[in-house]
Amino acid sequence: MLLDIGVGIMMALFFSKIFALSFTIPVGYFMIIAGIVFSLLMDTDALINLIIQRGTETSYKHRDLFHLPLLYIPSGMVILYFYQPELSLLFGLCSLCHFIHDSIGLGWGVKWLYPFSDDQYSFFYQYNAHRVGLRPSEQKTTCGKWGMYVWKSADIDRLEEKYGDKAWFQHIYLSWHPYSLVEAAVFILSLVLLYATMH
Repeated sequence: MLLDIGVGIMMALFFSKIFALSFTIPVGYFMIIAGIVFSLLMDTDALINLIIQRGTETSYKHRDLFHLPLLYIPSGMVILYFYQPELSLLFGLCSLCHFIHDSIGLGWGVKWLYPFSDDQYSFFYQYNAHRVGLRPSEQKTTCGKWGMYVWKSADIDRLEEKYGDKAWFQHIYLSWHPYSLVEAAVFILSLVLLYATMH
């Protein structure tokens, strides 16, 4: 989450610079808030899942509603384009960065090709696979150990039950490890850049 917030802030600063938007207090705050909201918006499906499931143990299912890049990004961009084209581009880039972030390391990836395929894709490193040592036949690897993982939608429930981390929130967000350090570093960098821009 800190990574998404940090990316949202940096994308807002980047777009303000590119489109020469006056970074006065109202405009600057609006762009920053828009960048953060756009970077986190697709995770509202996590809130819906938490309310329905009343817990975090099935949190991996939260990516079934809005984590569909081929539908989500174009739909949001078209809607926002008629309001403000700059916001449309900001939405597209923040959303794309979020989907890339969700495809590297955590969870079972994103349905990048939905509605053409129901498979989920993750890249480079897969938290569950390396943490518990999934057998190669269960990894569905298509490009080697650090390549691309293709997870069949029909297998996700079984794999999560067998290899999932029930204490994922604690292990990922409340522990120090390389992933949390990257998240914290990006967030702190975004605050430094924001401070430098506003002063």
